[in-house]
Amino acid sequence: MKIVRSPLRVSLFGGGSDLPAYYEKHGGLIISFAIDRCISLIHNDRPTGGCRLSYSKVEEVKNWREVEHDLVRAYAEYNHILLPATITIVGDVPKGTGLGSSSALSLALAMMYYKNPYDMKVHLPLWKVAKRFEEYTNPHVGIQDFLPAY
Repeated sequence: MKIVRSPLRVSLFGGGSDLPAYYEKHGGLIISFAIDRCISLIHNDRPTGGCRLSYSKVEEVKNWREVEHDLVRAYAEYNHILLPATITIVGDVPKGTGLGSSSALSLALAMMYYKNPYDMKVHLPLWKVAKRFEEYTNPHVGIQDFLPAY
């Protein structure tokens, strides 16, 4: 069993100025910080075969590329989730709270499935790897969500 936790964040101001379309022209300034609430990611090998993903719903699939959860599927498509396994996602707060839960999950996935804090395969620090994968599901994600969780 492997367990990874990634903290959520509170942003005081600067939302929007962390998007490339803005900060590349005008610069940007954000103030945000990590809090004591987390996204936990638990990976268990599954000797019975198949894939099981548990979050607010449960998905049983033959291949990780079949899961409905966009972010987990994005990691699976890049071949970083091995079969067979059970993955459980637990959040201290519900999604949609504005505390950066999807970015914390993306960072937890990167921490779980990349061996080094600086991944040599893509030559990026893990927070940038996490941002890149979240951009598959949301192309308008800024950088403020990843830095406090990193």
